[in-house]
Amino acid sequence: MAPPLPPAKLLVMVQRLVRWLPALALLGSASCAFLLDFDELQAEKGDAGGDASLGGSSGTGGSGATGGSSGASGSGGASGSGGASGSGGSGDGGPLDQFPKQTAAAICKKLSECYGAATLPLIFGDTVCEDLVLATALNGWFAPAVESFQKGKLQIDAGSAQKCLSDFAGLACAKVSLDFPEACRQVFKGLLTTGLKCAHMFECAPGLYCDLSAGCDAAKCAPFGKQGEDCSKGQACAATLGCLKGKCEPVAKQSEPCEGLDAPDCEVGTLCWGGSASKAGTCVDSNSLFSADPGASCSSWLAALGDAGNVKLCKAGGYCPIFGFPPQCKGPLGGDAGVPCEFTVPDQCPSGLYCDDPDGLGTKPAVCTPLPTNGQDCGPPTAIKGRCAPFHVCDGTKCRLRRNNGDTGCASHAECFSGVCDLGKSVCIPSACPITK
Repeated sequence: MAPPLPPAKLLVMVQRLVRWLPALALLGSASCAFLLDFDELQAEKGDAGGDASLGGSSGTGGSGATGGSSGASGSGGASGSGGASGSGGSGDGGPLDQFPKQTAAAICKKLSECYGAATLPLIFGDTVCEDLVLATALNGWFAPAVESFQKGKLQIDAGSAQKCLSDFAGLACAKVSLDFPEACRQVFKGLLTTGLKCAHMFECAPGLYCDLSAGCDAAKCAPFGKQGEDCSKGQACAATLGCLKGKCEPVAKQSEPCEGLDAPDCEVGTLCWGGSASKAGTCVDSNSLFSADPGASCSSWLAALGDAGNVKLCKAGGYCPIFGFPPQCKGPLGGDAGVPCEFTVPDQCPSGLYCDDPDGLGTKPAVCTPLPTNGQDCGPPTAIKGRCAPFHVCDGTKCRLRRNNGDTGCASHAECFSGVCDLGKSVCIPSACPITK
């Protein structure tokens, strides 16, 4: 049995362990941002030690009406503010009433297919994936799309909805990208061509996006960036390309270098493993990574953090002790708050609880503790499940309830499901520029 690590060393190791969770939660800003908002607005990546209750960094959004989207941020849950309802909800869509809900289900099924069921708890914590994606959709892309339809900026073809979902389901993971299947672009078909002023992606004709890099006043429809073209100001790159050092470049494939200072993000379905902020890691297949059976050996996190190698983590339903010697996949822990626990990936505590070191010094046994709710102090940055309860965000010190469009009281973009707070009025608004006639 190895000697226990000093608390400071343990904190550093666990923070490094969860470094890739923010990137996983956002799923690569260029490779599949549309999955989470069906919008080209991208979340700004926050500190790696950010709010893991959002599956990692929540992102800070943008400024004014051009703010960034919330991406996958938000732990979400089966109930709570912003669940299956919200501004732009089921009563606004006419024949497409069920499309946002069906889209959320399709997205979560694709996430499970591409990354594996064992990875989802690391993205969403205790959430039900569909609940979070639906809340983001209703408040993010659906509301402005309906408004643009009402003002004659796009056409709605409800008959294309099922083909859209079918075509999306058939996409190979590496093909999941910002410019989604043609059938999906026909459901909300933009009428604006290259160079015309736009408010959001759906107003632009298929093959184009709304370039907001110069702000709302100068927003215009533009083609996706090709390899080698500029993306330094937030311009969107074409499918299978990411923005690397201000240029659209191919994303990394399995076994290729990723992230660090000079390498690209990994393609959908793979995770960047074994690197650091300054050292490139290696893209590994997510489904093969989480492959150890209950009772089987899983990779020591102290070793796994160094190199990709032959890392084996536990299948869905199991957890691997971070500092176990020898590490072995165990089953979920039952019981109520106060049950002793150990630090594992994913967190071994039951839903609504996380494993917490009571004094932060390692001098007392870690116990399962309720996730903090609105107004309570955030949990520690090392919390694998997250620093706040579902449908909450950590503002740095306190947990805040996330809000639907029209809800007041937001003090940051991350507190809104749309990813945009009108900071002057403290009200959540859709992630689009003002839609004009």
